[in-house]
This record gives sequence, structure tokens and C-alpha cells, in this order.
Amino acid sequence: SKVGPTYRSEEFGIGNGLLEKIVSKVIGISEKQIKEKMVTLGDLAIVASEGKKTVQTMDKFAGFVVNCAPAKPLLIKDVLTCYNEVASKKGKSSQDLKIKILCKIMFKANKDEVKFLVRSLQKSLKIGASLKTIVFALARAVTKLYKGFKTYDEKEVSKILLKSLNQLTDEDIVLHHIIELIENKEDFFTLPDLCHISPGIPVNPQLARPTNGIQVI
Repeated sequence: SKVGPTYRSEEFGIGNGLLEKIVSKVIGISEKQIKEKMVTLGDLAIVASEGKKTVQTMDKFAGFVVNCAPAKPLLIKDVLTCYNEVASKKGKSSQDLKIKILCKIMFKANKDEVKFLVRSLQKSLKIGASLKTIVFALARAVTKLYKGFKTYDEKEVSKILLKSLNQLTDEDIVLHHIIELIENKEDFFTLPDLCHISPGIPVNPQLARPTNGIQVI
């Protein structure tokens, strides 16, 4: 639900009110009707998804030339490009520009895609997956990619990944190092050596004990 590391990532600047306005434009109902549907469905993402389904059904029923359904699924690249554009908009007319950009991608999205577009803008995907879940999935992928070349234990790989992400909070750089190691079939356990503390990149705050001198630190 962000377009880059926390320390340099721009905020979307999209509140729930603005998101409701965008959804109402995309599914073709008033903001008042959006609020009414929110009472029964309780989730703006589901309102958008159900609305998309209805729009597509009406589209087929009426035989309109305009087709709200996409010819092909959205690419992650398309979504990130859109989000970067939204985050970069500042100033007086920025709100109107953000609405225009997000409406454009949501018109292209199908009922499932629009649900997760709305949730990602709300910064709550509601899929029950934390960073650790993603790290374990990545660890499993790494062990499979090295299969036939080197045998790695999933748990050990996940420890290496967590250690690297704790040392260097810029996920883009960590992923870049991961891809390079895999492509060159280098020892994956060297990852923490590449993801060292670097000037200009903040580290995650950690729980610490009080101490009585600089030598101990």
C-alpha cells in the first residue's frame, strides 16, 4: 500500500471522502447512494466491486459500445505508475488530477481488481498477510529457484531475509540485491553483507535497554 520505502515514499493524499467520490464516478451512482450501500456492505471496496459487476451487467444488457470490462488484466507496473503519479500531484488542482488518474485505472479494472485498488488506497488490503508472511513466501521461492544448484532450508533463508530487511529499510535495494544474487547463482547467505547500514537510509527503531556509557553502546 505504498510506492516506495517509508522514509522517502510520498503519501497518496487520498482520504475516504475523496475515495467515495472516485468510486461513485467509476460505478455510476451518487455519493449519497455510496453511503447508503456502505451501511449494508460496510466496506467501500466491496461497494466498488459489486458496483463494477452491476455496471458490466447493465453494459451487456443495454448493448452499449462502451465496455467497462478490461481486455486484459492490470499489470503491477501499471498500478505502480498510477500510484506514483497520484503521490506526485501537489498544489491547488491536485485533487482533481488525482480523481482523474484513479478513475482512469479503476475504469480499466475488473470487479476483483477494483476491490484491491480501493483497499490499497485505504492502506488495508485485508488479506491477512503480514510482512513475515510475505518473507516466508519469498524464502520458499528462493529455495525453489536455487534447486538443482544449491540446497537451502526455508527457515534459514527467511531469517536471512528478515535480518537484511532489518538492517536496510529500503525494500527496493534489498530486492535488487536478491535478484542479483539469484541471477548470478551466488551464495544467498551473503545477502546481509550487501544490505548493510548506509548513510542517508534510516534504520528501523528497535527495543533497547538503557545503558550507562558510550563504550557499552
